[in-house]
Formats: sequence, C-alpha cells, structure tokens
Amino acid sequence: MKETNVKRRLSGGASPVPLSSLSVGEEAEIVGISRQCTGPQRRRLLDFGIVPGKKIKAVLQSAFGDTIGYFILGTVVGLRKEQAGLVFIKRDHE
Repeated sequence: MKETNVKRRLSGGASPVPLSSLSVGEEAEIVGISRQCTGPQRRRLLDFGIVPGKKIKAVLQSAFGDTIGYFILGTVVGLRKEQAGLVFIKRDHE
C-alpha cells in the first residue's frame, strides 16, 4: 500500500505514523503496510495478523531497544524497528 494511499484512508486529516513510533504501553490501529515491503517479509507480517483494521499494542522492548514485542490477535510477536517502520498505524488517541 502506497504511503499516499494510507494517508487518504485516515479520517480527520491525521497522518499515519510508522509502527516503530509506538511506545511500550500504547495501542493503535493498523492502517497499512508499505509497498516497499514485499515477498517473504510482507507475507510474514500478514501471517502475524498485521492487517488494516486490527488493533496492536507495544508491550515489550528488548534490552538493546531494536526489537519490540507487539500484542496482536492474542499473541506477542517481535519486530525489529526496521520492519515496524514499514507498518503504518493510527494511534487510538488521534
């Protein structure tokens, strides 16, 4: 999904932000995945349940901070900041 397409999907003029910007304890709604994310990497995100409309919450951070644990569909999945940067969200408080 192109970043410009993601922006059009949000109401109220709010811009989507990357999942990597979510702090531990925050919850958000997934609005899309970047078109730059292709092949096995995209399939992995989709298999984790990272699809538009789903709620996701940052719950854990690794000791070095590069990997974050996200709670989605009743389980915790770990994503590196680079991978999380390809997923776009809308924060719940926006």
